[in-house]
Formats: sequence, structure tokens, C-alpha cells
Amino acid sequence: MAGLRMAAFVVVCALTVAACGGGSDNEDDGAEAGQGTAITDVASTTSDAPVTAAPTTGVATATQPPTSDAPTTAAPTTLAQPTTTLDPVLEAISDGYVARCNDGGLSDNTDFGATCSGGDGIDEWLAPFGECEDGTITAMSEDASCSDHDGFRTLLEPDYKPTPRSSDIAKCQSGVYSDNVDLAATCSSNGGVDEWLAAYGKCEDGTVIVMSKDASCSGHGEFRKLLRPDYKPTRRAADVARCKNGLFSDNTDFAATCSSNGGVDKWLATYGKCLDGTVIKINADASCSGSGGFDKLLPEDYQPPTTTTTATEPAATTTEPGSNLTPSQQNAVRSAQSYLEFSGFSRQGLIDQLSSEFGDQYPVEDATVAVDSLNVDWTAQAVESAQSYLEFSGFSCQGLIDQLSSEFGDQYTIEEATFGATQAGVC
Repeated sequence: MAGLRMAAFVVVCALTVAACGGGSDNEDDGAEAGQGTAITDVASTTSDAPVTAAPTTGVATATQPPTSDAPTTAAPTTLAQPTTTLDPVLEAISDGYVARCNDGGLSDNTDFGATCSGGDGIDEWLAPFGECEDGTITAMSEDASCSDHDGFRTLLEPDYKPTPRSSDIAKCQSGVYSDNVDLAATCSSNGGVDEWLAAYGKCEDGTVIVMSKDASCSGHGEFRKLLRPDYKPTRRAADVARCKNGLFSDNTDFAATCSSNGGVDKWLATYGKCLDGTVIKINADASCSGSGGFDKLLPEDYQPPTTTTTATEPAATTTEPGSNLTPSQQNAVRSAQSYLEFSGFSRQGLIDQLSSEFGDQYPVEDATVAVDSLNVDWTAQAVESAQSYLEFSGFSCQGLIDQLSSEFGDQYTIEEATFGATQAGVC
């Protein structure tokens, strides 16, 4: 065993001289050299026993590469993990703070009128927008409040940009959106309205309004919805005027027509007809209050009959030469013919128009004689009246017959009204 240890020592000393004292100026070098040689001779002898080198520590050695077939595995390398730092503003928001105070501290007081009241006031809000518990977005300010929205939930990220919801009708000056359909109060807690999200809205009864703080659906049910941004108002059958804001009005209290829409821009016809057949000129002073209510507008080219004569004109005569009509009756005939040129009339409706205090004011007897002196196809007149109604509104068969035959309508007989509605295609 001592021989084996000596052999290993020889190997080490032969490869590293300094490790065994070789090369020094010591006077014992010769002996050590001889000893080394002797160890080398011993090492050169053959032996069947394996030689195992003792492990060395801190000594550089040169060794032959191993002859083993086993693969050599390198020790795994552990990479350093990157460190992350949370943005201090986001960290403060996540901790429930809402503002940095002038004294350098942070405040979590969501009674925003009192935020930082103990820290010399607000230096800055940690984000421009916050969210209430019901999802309402509020712009951060001392006037902000979630008291009507179930309380404050959290600040939103500093780069958050509000977007409109389907129920919103306006963008506010603060940048948030509002769905408050009390239009006078829309965005009232957010600096007022910056812009309405559409030009027009619709009330529950179908009335169209121009979106503004002065707009209202009062008298027309609740506000229903905004109309498309490209919506353009169109005339309905019952409308009598176009208003200055672009809407149309069916208000037949003519003194108040378009009163909530800037006033009347244009009346849609010059003349209209009351339910008793009286023809009136359409303007702010017009009224059918003594004639059963307003019926309809007359065609735009309608002209009322002339009942006056001049010295150069011969007296009006009946269409039947040689008849014994008075001058008043002859003028009534002329007036009746003029009416029949522009609109359909029943016999009774035409008599009423000629004799009404809001019409031509002929005596009832003269109006009756004048109408009966004419050769009129009253069923054809009923067809014309029915077609006129259908130009402006939809009617059922029975509804149109009732309108044509009503004492507050055209006053045709039931037979004439039925014929007119049938020929007009609704029956």
C-alpha cells in the first residue's frame, strides 16, 4: 500500500515541480532529485493492482482525459429573475387612494369635497376618472359625487378614456357621458353639455324633438330614444307647418304652432278646412273653434272663390241660363263652382261652407238654392274627398266611411261615403 501512495506522489511531482520543492536553491536538492528518480523507477514497474491518485486540493495538475464512456453532465445554471417595480400611482390607486395632497401625503377620502382637507388641499387627483358602484363614470373633482349611484368604487387607470353607452344622449364638458333625459339637467354636474350625440330625439308618442337643454317631451310621454345622426325630419300627414328648427308641427291651435320649436318657418298650405266644411286661411290667427275643429289643409294651389263684383263686370249668373236666381244666389253658385274645382264636397258640406260665418256668409237659403242648382255627381265628390284623406293619413275602410259621413266630417250620405271609400281602394 505504501508503494501505491508513493507512485501517486511521483505522478504529481513529475507534473508540477514547484509542488515537490524542485527548482529551489535548497542544498538538499540533490537528494530530493535522487528520491524522485527512484520513485519514478518504482512507478515504471508493472503491477496488476490499480493505481488511484489521491485527490488534491489547491494544486493545479495536468491529467489525462478520462477513458470512461459515461457522458459528462454540466451542472444546471440558474438565471437571475428580472425584478418588477409597480408604478407608484397604480400602487396608490390599488391601495384605495384618490389624490395627492399639497403636504405630500395621499388621501383616500371619497367625500371629494373634503379630500385632502387635512393635507393642505389637493395637489392632484391620481386619475382623471373614477367609477361609481353602479358603473357610472365620474370626472374627478371636488364637485364629483357618487351619492346617487350607490357610492364610489375606484379610480380608473390614468389613461382611461370614457366611451358612450347605448343609453347615453350627450357628452359632457368634463369628458364623461350622460343618460339624463331631463334635458334641462343633462350633464349639470359635469360642466354642462359639450355635444348632444344626435340632432334629434323621439318621445313616446312619436313626436320628434330637437336635442337641446330647452327640449322636452312634456305632453308627449317620456323621452324614448335618440334618432340616427343622419336623420332628417319629414312631413307627416297631419302636419300644418314647418318650424324654424327644421321640425314639422301638427298643432292646430295655430297661435301656438311651433311655439316650442322656434316659431313657424312656413305654413304647409295657404288654406285649410274645418270639420263643418268651413275654409280658413292658415296663419297664427286662424281658428276652427266654432266649426267643429280643424279638418285638413287644402291643396297649395287652392284659391277661394271671389264673391265681389266690379262695375265693369256683369253680374254672376247661374250655369243654367234663364234661371230665376237672385244676384246673391248667382254669386253663391259662382263660389260653389270655385270650391268644387279644388276640393271634394258633399252637398251639405258645400252649403255649410257657403253659409258659414267663417266661410262665404251667404244666407243659408241662397247657399242651398245655389248648390241645388248645380248638376253635381256627389258620389264622384266622395271619391275625391276619400283620395284627399288618403294622401295625408292612413284609414281603415270603416274609419274612412265614418270620416266622410260624420256631421263633423264631410257629411256625405252613408251610401256616398261607402262608394267613395270603396273607389279609393280601402274597402
